[in-house]
Amino acid sequence: MRRKRDFVNLFDLAASVDLRVMNRKALECLILSGAFDELDRHRARLLANVDKAIKFGQMQNRSVTLGQCGFFSAENGEGVEEMHYPDMEQAEMMPEAEKLLHEKRLVGFYLSRHPLSSYRRDWQAFATLLLDSKEVVAARQYKVIGVIVSVKHHQDKKGKQMLFGCLEDFTGKADFTVFASLYEQYGHHFKPEEVVMLVAEGEVSGGILKLLVREVVPIKKVRHALVKKVILKIDADDQMQLEKLEKVKKIFNAAKGGTPVEFEVKAQSGDNIETITLFARSTPVDPSESTLEKLEEILGADNVRISG
Repeated sequence: MRRKRDFVNLFDLAASVDLRVMNRKALECLILSGAFDELDRHRARLLANVDKAIKFGQMQNRSVTLGQCGFFSAENGEGVEEMHYPDMEQAEMMPEAEKLLHEKRLVGFYLSRHPLSSYRRDWQAFATLLLDSKEVVAARQYKVIGVIVSVKHHQDKKGKQMLFGCLEDFTGKADFTVFASLYEQYGHHFKPEEVVMLVAEGEVSGGILKLLVREVVPIKKVRHALVKKVILKIDADDQMQLEKLEKVKKIFNAAKGGTPVEFEVKAQSGDNIETITLFARSTPVDPSESTLEKLEEILGADNVRISG
């Protein structure tokens, strides 16, 4: 019989499907891939209740067989309110990194968001080579930012540990090599799902970008090491701009730091639109993500950026 209403919860779903097909393993895989997020975005809680839901579903299906009750009586939505479902067992929220790892493993790509999304601002500001690039300059050292997809340890001819891996950004993937001398110093940074900045030389072979790593920087240290200024775009013709700038000033006072601020002021000049650059060297700020997000709330996401 065709389903005519949405599932209320995990217990309702388990009572409405053939559990010989939708078994424990299938339910767990669907939960971990995010397929049940519309039911409950708390995936760890859903996992903690799989066994309980299966038992409930078996009881309901047994009742259907006996003609007492079941999901057939609720196909058109009638009787749903009277259905009593068990209480959900509680669980700790699943870490975001773990959620993404399961999505990639089960589906082959990230569904919720890309693990690099939290560092998109840094990627836009500091990466000097995108991983879909087909042309590179020989011996030039580039900065690439991405998430480590996979690693493979290897011993070189001298018996020392080295490493091969794959890095992914928003545009594509690239293979990378870490020789023993670098591995001894930075090997602990090369873990799957780790977001890093690599300083590397590149070459393109067979249309595939390959990187020879010279240095690795943990992503949380990148902004502090490379940021030179915060750039804010201002529309002088916006009637609300003075009010916005008062709010921006309050953020500056609350987030004092060592990074200078630059204003790009757009103004109408006759038939043309001109941009004037103003430097606010007397109000350096802390370029933390929380500070930049507050500025975005006032000025808009497209009007706040950092630069190296």
